[in-house]
Amino acid sequence: MPYQLLRIALLRCILLLMTCLFCNVSTGETITVSSGERYPLTQYLKVLEDPDHSLTFNQVLGARFAQFEKNVPKLGTRSSTWWIKITAKLPNSDKPWYIQLSYPHLKSIQFFSLDDQGAYHQQLSGYSTFSKDHQPNSEGFVFPLSHNQGNEQDIYFRIASDSPILTPLMIMDSDDLLSSERIRSYAHGGFYGVFAVMGLFNLFIFFTTRDKSYLFYVFYISSIFLFTLSSDGVLRKVTAFQDPANIRYGCNMIMAMWPIIFGALFCQQFLQTRLNQPVIHRVFWGIILLCAANILLILLIDSYAFHSSVTILTLLVTSTALSAGVIALRQRLSIARFFLIAWICLIIGSVIWLLTLQGVIAFNEYSALSAHTGAALETILLSMALGDRINQIRKEKDKIEAGAKKQLEESNRLLAGSNHFKDEFLSVISHELRTPMNGVYGATELLEFTDLDSEQKDHIKTIKRSSNDMLSMVEDILTFTQSEAGTLYQHDEPIELTSLVQKLSSDLTMRCTVRGITYKTTIDDCIPPFISSDESKLVIVLSHILDNAIKFTENGTVTFSIIPHPDETHYTRTFDVNNNTSTPSTSLRLRFIISDTGCGVPLEQQAYIFDSFRQADASLTRKQGGLGIGLALCKRIVDVLNGKLHFLSTPGTGTTVTVDLAVNIPKDQALDRSQLRAPVNIEAGKRVLVVEDNYVNKLVIAGILKKMNLAVHTCSNGKEAVDFARQNEVDLILMDCQMPVMDGYEASRAIRKLSGPMTQVPIIAVTANANPGDHLLCLEAGMNDYLKKPITHALLAEKMSRWF
Repeated sequence: MPYQLLRIALLRCILLLMTCLFCNVSTGETITVSSGERYPLTQYLKVLEDPDHSLTFNQVLGARFAQFEKNVPKLGTRSSTWWIKITAKLPNSDKPWYIQLSYPHLKSIQFFSLDDQGAYHQQLSGYSTFSKDHQPNSEGFVFPLSHNQGNEQDIYFRIASDSPILTPLMIMDSDDLLSSERIRSYAHGGFYGVFAVMGLFNLFIFFTTRDKSYLFYVFYISSIFLFTLSSDGVLRKVTAFQDPANIRYGCNMIMAMWPIIFGALFCQQFLQTRLNQPVIHRVFWGIILLCAANILLILLIDSYAFHSSVTILTLLVTSTALSAGVIALRQRLSIARFFLIAWICLIIGSVIWLLTLQGVIAFNEYSALSAHTGAALETILLSMALGDRINQIRKEKDKIEAGAKKQLEESNRLLAGSNHFKDEFLSVISHELRTPMNGVYGATELLEFTDLDSEQKDHIKTIKRSSNDMLSMVEDILTFTQSEAGTLYQHDEPIELTSLVQKLSSDLTMRCTVRGITYKTTIDDCIPPFISSDESKLVIVLSHILDNAIKFTENGTVTFSIIPHPDETHYTRTFDVNNNTSTPSTSLRLRFIISDTGCGVPLEQQAYIFDSFRQADASLTRKQGGLGIGLALCKRIVDVLNGKLHFLSTPGTGTTVTVDLAVNIPKDQALDRSQLRAPVNIEAGKRVLVVEDNYVNKLVIAGILKKMNLAVHTCSNGKEAVDFARQNEVDLILMDCQMPVMDGYEASRAIRKLSGPMTQVPIIAVTANANPGDHLLCLEAGMNDYLKKPITHALLAEKMSRWF
C-alpha cells in the first residue's frame, strides 16, 4: 500500500510539472511593462544570425530581424553569432529596471540600450569578461534599463559562445530582482547544504565502518556538487577557475563526466554487481571507459560534438542504474528499494534539464532547478539506502551469530560428551595398564622376602627398575592427557624435602656413575624440612628435568639445588633448623635449580623446546629415546601448580632449568617430622578382607599381608564382599573399584547400610584408576582412603597403619 500511494503521488507531480513545462505562450511585437510584474521575454524576441561573425551594430540597426517563434530560448549552435532585438515600453517609475539573462555559460555578451540623450550605450558581459572587478551579480547576467522610461525602445544583444546558446531573458524591477536573487540563493544554499551534510556524515561513517560503498557515495555526491557549482556558474567565481583555460565550457563538460564515473562505481559497489549482476557490472565498466575517453578528447579537441556525448552517457548510466535496481529488487535485495527510487528522482530531474538544453522543454524556474531537485532527492534517498544496507548487514550478522551460537552450543554439547567418554577411557586404560604391572611389581617384592643369591637379586632389581620405568611412562601419558582435557588439578600433601631428593636421586646416582658424570644435590639450610604441595606432580617435573640433564650430558656435572626464591628473605631471618622452632609464616617461594654441562640446545630450536613430541634434534630422539612430551608436560604441570618454569641453554656449555614454586609450610615442623618418620607398627593377627577380581593381584596383595602376619580373607567381586560382611567381621577391607557383578563403589555403599560393627569398618580403595575424580568418587561411595596401584609392602603398611 505505501508503495502504491508513493507511485500515485509521484505520477501526479510529474503531470503537474509537465503541464508547467510545456505550456504554450503567445508572441507579440512589443512588450509593455507594468510595475510590480516580472516578464519572460522569450515570445518577444527577434533574432538575426551572423554565421560569419562580421556584422557591426550599425549594420544590425538597419537589418531585418526574424520573430523568434519557439517556446524555448535556444538560438542554435555555437558556430554563429546571434543578435537579439527586444522592443519594450517601460513604465514611468523611480525604480530601476533590469533585464536578467539566467544562463551563466555564455562566453561573450554585448548589450546595447538607449541612454538619456537617445544614443545607444554598450555594456560588455559574459564569462570571458570575469575579473576581480567585473563579476556577474547572480548565476547569470544582469543589465540595467534605467533610461527612456515611458517610451518604446529597442534593446539589442550580441551573443557568441562555445556552449549551447540559451537566452532565458526576463524584465523586472529592482525589488523583483532582489527577491529573485534571494530566493535563488536560498534554494541553492539549501541544495549545497544537503550535499555538504550528507557528504561529511557518510564520510564519517566510512571511517567508522571502512565500507567502500560509503567512500564511493561520498565521491559521487562530491562530483555532483562540483558539477552543479560549475553549471550554476559559481565555480568560475573561484580564482583558480578564472584562468582562460579553466573557464571555457569544455571544463563544465568534464565536470559532467565525474558524476557518471563515480555513479557507476557506487552502483557496482553498493549492489555488488560483480557477484550478483556480472553483465551489468561490465556495462558499468564500459561507461566508465567511455567517460575517460570523452574527457581526454575534450581536453585535446574541445569539439562541440562532445556535448551530445555527455547527454548520451548520462542517459546511459541512469538507465543502467535503473536496470540494476530493478534486477536487484527481483533478486529480493531489500536495499534496492531506496536505490531505485533515488535513481528515478535523478532520472526525472536530469532528463528535464537535458531536454531543456536541447530546446525540447521551456526554460523557466521549474526546469532551471529540475536537476538540482532530482540530485538532492537522490542524495538523500541513497543515504537512506546505505542506512538500510547497514540494518540489513546487522540483521544478517545477528542471524549468523545466532546460528554460530547454536552451532557452538551443539559443539560444546558434543565436546562435553566426548570429554566424558575420554575420562571413562582414561579410567579403563589406566586400570588395564596398572593392574598387570601391579602383579609384576608385587611379585618381585614378594621374591625379595625369599632366599636369593646375588645374581637373582640383580635380576629382581632389573625387573623393578623396568617396572618403575613402565609405570612412569604410563603416568606421563595419563597426566599429559589430563592436561589436554583440562582435568589436571593440584592436590597438596605434606612432603619431606630430604626424602623427596633421596627418592629422586636413588636411581640417578647409579646412572651418573655408569656414565662417568658427577651428580650433586644441595638443599639450602634456611628451608624448612617439610613443605606442603602436590608431591606426585612435583616428582614428575623434577624427574623429567633430571632425566634430560643426565641424558644429554656426556661428561661433567649435573647439579640439583633447592633454594629460597631470591626475593624470599623471610626464612633466612626466622627459621632455626637446629632447634626445629616454629615459624609464623604459612607459605614460601622455592626455587628448584637443575643444571648440567651437556651439549645444550641450539638457539633456533629453543623457541619450541616446550612443544609436545619435539626434541632438539631428531637424531637425539633415536639416540636417547623418550616420548618427546617431557618438558611440555613439565610446563603444563608447573602452570597447574601456579609456578614458573625457566629454560636457559648455551650450545656446547650446558643447560639450566629453574622451577619457581610457591608452597605451603606446616606450622609445626617438629610434629610433622615425628609423624612422617614414625615406624609403621601393625598388630599381628588383624583380619583383612581383600576384594579383587584379578587373580594375580589378589595373590600378590594376600602375600604381602601374610608377610605382615595378618589374617587374610579374599573375595572376587563386590557381591561376594557384601555377603561376607553380613556374616563375618574384619578389621579392614581393601576394595578394588572395577569388578564384575558388583563394583567396589556399589559394594561400599551396601556395606555401609549393613547393621552391626561392619558399618564402620575402614575401607581402603585399591584401584588402578588415576583420574582426579576417582579419589572423590571413592570417598562419596563411603570408602575411607585411597591407594593407587601398583602397591608395595611399604605403601600398604603405611596406609593401613592409619586405620588400625
